[in-house]
Amino acid sequence: MIIYAVYAGATIFQSEKKDRAFEYLFSLPVSRSKILLMKLVPRMSILILLIIILQLFFEANVADIGITFFVLFFVSAFLSIGTSSIMINLIGVLMLYYVFYTLWQILMNFSFFHGLESRGSWIIPTFQLFAAALLLVPMGTAFWLTFKRMDVKLMKLQLRTYYAIVLPSLAVLITFVTVMFKKYLLEY
Repeated sequence: MIIYAVYAGATIFQSEKKDRAFEYLFSLPVSRSKILLMKLVPRMSILILLIIILQLFFEANVADIGITFFVLFFVSAFLSIGTSSIMINLIGVLMLYYVFYTLWQILMNFSFFHGLESRGSWIIPTFQLFAAALLLVPMGTAFWLTFKRMDVKLMKLQLRTYYAIVLPSLAVLITFVTVMFKKYLLEY
């Protein structure tokens, strides 16, 4: 399932890149949002089906696993526009998943040390969703702004907006995770 989540996101525009078919794709009388939905919905539907099957056969926690797989899928999809290689995408997904997981653990430790864990079982998925939002919102915004303005020019020329949003936001997030990790490691 992890492989499917990453691969499905990474190959969202792989055929258009390989065949240089963006000109054809953008000449269709279909809006950009509809093109994106037609590419995302089938992949997400299969991912949801796999999560349901996992829940039925292995009695896994759907909230934790579902959020994790959707983070992997969307990170991979959002990176797919800025990378031309599936292997580079995979390395980026693994690194960003580590950032997501560490941020989630830092938030959980913060709640534990401040007595919030006694508030109920909702706390784990809530912090997982918060960590996912901190990672995915800037990447998704950059992805959408880049995709919305894309045309048939060279891809490298069109990624300035993407990199201008993604790189600083990831630098801030990684710095925050590193500082907080050191703080909790040294304090506790």
